Amino acid sequence: MNFLDNIISRVKILSNFTDLGWPDISAPPTSSDTIRALGHFHNTLLKSDSSFSSTVCDAVLTFVKKVLLSNVSGIKRNDVLEMLSIISEKSLTSSECRAEALYLLAIEYLEKARQSGELKLLWSGTSMVDESVHTVETGNPIPHLLRARSHLSRAITFIGPASSHLSRNILRTLALVTGPEDLNTESSISAGEIVHSSVGSSARQAVARGFGSANVQENDLRTIFEAFDHPFSKQDDRNKMLETMYRLGCKYLPSTWKFVAIALCPTGEVLISLLQPSLGEQDSRYFSYQTQCVFPQQSNKPHDVSEFEQSVLQPFDEIMEKSRKQLSGIDIGVATNNYNNSKEKKQAWWDERYNLDEDLCQILQNIDERYFQTCCLEDLISICDNSGDDSFCVGNLSARFEAVCNIDKNNTGTREDTVPSKEELGKLTVVKLKERLIELGCSQKEFRSTRKAGLIELLQTLLAETQSDSLSPAKVPPNTHSHTESKQAAGENCIFLILDEQLQRLPLEGVLSLRDKTVCRLPSLPFAISSLHQRNQNKDAMISPIDLSKTKYVIDPESNLKETKERILSTLTCVSDHHEWDWEGKVGEVPSKDFMHRALKQEDGLYLYFGHGGGERFFSRVEIEELVNKASSQLDPCASIILMGCSSGVLNSVSGKQMYFEPDGTALSYLCAGAPCVVGTLWDVTDRDIDRFSVSLLEGIYQADEITNLAKCTMSSRDACKLRYIVGCAPVIYGIPVSILNCSK
Repeated sequence: MNFLDNIISRVKILSNFTDLGWPDISAPPTSSDTIRALGHFHNTLLKSDSSFSSTVCDAVLTFVKKVLLSNVSGIKRNDVLEMLSIISEKSLTSSECRAEALYLLAIEYLEKARQSGELKLLWSGTSMVDESVHTVETGNPIPHLLRARSHLSRAITFIGPASSHLSRNILRTLALVTGPEDLNTESSISAGEIVHSSVGSSARQAVARGFGSANVQENDLRTIFEAFDHPFSKQDDRNKMLETMYRLGCKYLPSTWKFVAIALCPTGEVLISLLQPSLGEQDSRYFSYQTQCVFPQQSNKPHDVSEFEQSVLQPFDEIMEKSRKQLSGIDIGVATNNYNNSKEKKQAWWDERYNLDEDLCQILQNIDERYFQTCCLEDLISICDNSGDDSFCVGNLSARFEAVCNIDKNNTGTREDTVPSKEELGKLTVVKLKERLIELGCSQKEFRSTRKAGLIELLQTLLAETQSDSLSPAKVPPNTHSHTESKQAAGENCIFLILDEQLQRLPLEGVLSLRDKTVCRLPSLPFAISSLHQRNQNKDAMISPIDLSKTKYVIDPESNLKETKERILSTLTCVSDHHEWDWEGKVGEVPSKDFMHRALKQEDGLYLYFGHGGGERFFSRVEIEELVNKASSQLDPCASIILMGCSSGVLNSVSGKQMYFEPDGTALSYLCAGAPCVVGTLWDVTDRDIDRFSVSLLEGIYQADEITNLAKCTMSSRDACKLRYIVGCAPVIYGIPVSILNCSK
């Protein structure tokens, strides 16, 4: 019995309407069968009583979804939408069913908004359109978007936390139709808040459950982790919890930390939302959001494979699969100096590795050009503060700008009489052009969606108007400061990537726009707040540094990585002997549970692991999560963690498959248990090349000439790898950039 027959039979039995002339379920379904079924289902919905209304609605909704995805001729789409409207109004229908019906209705109007240009109009920063282009009876320029927004605003009142696939789809679609924050300043909810609520819900809930039955009103930490997931149907309570989270975040987090959530919408758009502490003490919102949207170059229907999947995710998964197969079938002698193997075989193996390295490099370049350099992430992360004047961290921008524009340095610092040409200005990046426009007093709103050619033209105009006013470095506005000077006592600039279930497997830290920056990953904002909150820090104090004398390590516990053991142990022994540190470690043997508890529960300590995976074979994720004291209302501090094994930092390996659940893995278990940061690898790597990274990382940690942090050491050590992408981009850091003090001080 096929799908249609099953649904017809099910609803026929449930409704007990035997006089409606149901189609013959023994015959293959035809277009006429489907049309007749729709009519019968419609009548069933109208006539059904409360005793089985919920079940009927669930069954009919399943059938309607199938119809929406099909191309059956003769189907009147308005009839299908009417059925969805009926389902959404049935009070005894399950909340999930009503939410999904409203979501499907919203998708229909969203598709119309995409085709009419309303959606791009919304994100261009324009609230009105030329009536000659869009003439509608209501006179509203975005009627379809408003209908979609209305349905989604109702839908969110029926959904639970974003740990479900439906909830995430509804939230991200609502963010999409809400538009940028500067167009919705009076709105009670912003697109950015919705995007951040849609990512990391499972991890937030896991931590919140660890607090047991503690009263949420009396537990700030629990409030922090529950705020984003509190029901939208209880908006007042949700807003109070969010205010508590923002207030504590603004109290503890450095203003130079930027939290960038990136989510792929079910309709193919990519939403990038910056969340940043506000420097303005009188800002009641404490944090500010700025959200941008990257549209697919080709419009796909909602159920089609998105452009991002086709151009990024699928090619990336293919590279990972090729790499996995190559490593799983590796002949050890091929990749080493065992000359018993032919040179041709060895060369072929390395040629394949270099090809994979180049392929991954190309994907990261494509991501950078397509998504980060088109007025999106690169612009967002250049923002230094949100103190109300849209100031940018421009550094000594005037000097750098004039150097590019061929300023005569021998002319006592004055500027030439001519305005820089388009060719000269074209040497600047889009970000630098925008920074210069900001410095000249231009508002971001004036060029939000302007392309590079338009930015150059606008800048030439402004420079011509202000030619008589020399903008030498000595006359940089007082609020302009260098990158070095912008460091605060609480920590340096850091970008936190909060990636959705599809994007988390990508090594975005390796794109050119981020490669020279300090980048960490987080499941969600609350993890950063709690890490500082539980250590009783404040914005004017240094983040509690790692005490390197508290290092504990496990090396090659399965005793089958001889060369790794020799390299790492030699490095660690040299460091400990030099500083006369009596470290405790396990080499070539499985550590006891007692050792693991001592290693992980030492506050401000460092736990090092070098072996296979993340060490789950001898200390499972269940045991990691049991480190949380459920009787306490606080998270007990744990050591910082470095896991140098294949795929030790992977979150749900789903190569080639769609993710319908949120990321989960060993690294997140450590974060949920209270670890401030965890270093791990996103995929399988070769031991010799990752050992190069490990040795460089250890040298950066233990031999630093100045105050640094674990994230900076991780980022800088990638270049030690022979293969900079297929190996060098595998290590990532989850959590916050915990400080490391110079050992000699």
